[in-house]
Amino acid sequence: MRIREERWTAELALLVVCLIWGCNFAIMKTALADLHPFAFNTIRLTLSAVFLGAVHYRGGGHRLELSRRSWIHMFFIGLIGYFGYQVFFMIGLARTESGNTALILSSSPVFTALIGFMLGERLRRLAWIGLAVAITGTAVISLQEDLEFGSRATTGNILILCASCAWGSYTALVRGLAERVPAATLAFYTTAMTLPFHWIISFDKLGPLWSGSIPLHVWGSIVYSGLLGTGYAYILWNIGLKKLGASHTAGFINLVPVIALTVGWLALGEPITAFQIAGGALVLGGVWTMHRARVKS
Repeated sequence: MRIREERWTAELALLVVCLIWGCNFAIMKTALADLHPFAFNTIRLTLSAVFLGAVHYRGGGHRLELSRRSWIHMFFIGLIGYFGYQVFFMIGLARTESGNTALILSSSPVFTALIGFMLGERLRRLAWIGLAVAITGTAVISLQEDLEFGSRATTGNILILCASCAWGSYTALVRGLAERVPAATLAFYTTAMTLPFHWIISFDKLGPLWSGSIPLHVWGSIVYSGLLGTGYAYILWNIGLKKLGASHTAGFINLVPVIALTVGWLALGEPITAFQIAGGALVLGGVWTMHRARVKS
């Protein structure tokens, strides 16, 4: 009974993550018209680090003892999930619609499965079929604007695809560490370790911060995204990884594009296109097929 309750709690936590992230795309998109993506990201991640640090130390995380190899592992996956992913995500979001961003990111379980396969995990034939279907859907969404790579929206979609690869890789590689390190502690250290890199790449874009000219609605987006999108949600995500495993957790990402498309349509007036519906159906169907293959194995 206790195990079942823990699983239900973890699944509820992941549903909250999906709601936070689904709304986050449109909220961030509105802010990027007034603030450079790198500047926005640095400020919100700094806020996230402060929040996560408070949660970490309140929970007694300062007593964490890890081997040198584990610290190196943490730094490595932090570069993938908290720097590489964030950079690709921000510059991609600035160039494409929030709905496209969410749909393409929903393909991250594909990369989680591929990394797992390279690490020795066996994939059944049904899983490979799901992979092929999901990749096809991702291609449809990514290239819907223009078959020429030079299109601004297409370039943004490709950058989001790189972000999806980074997040899927992080999800696959963090599992072992997530089983030994508290969720808040893991999120805090990976954020703090990579934060200096964000400051370096955004330093010449932070003029509005120093001059105090950041609009109030942008600060609202920063607070929402910093405290919830990359703060509280990351804690809940790591809880899901620990309690449910990488495959089960990655599957929840399928709910995010549905929420994001709806919010983008209602809040930003972004049209929902036939390419998005067709590509999204292929991506989500492929990921669902992969999940079913894992359940049966």
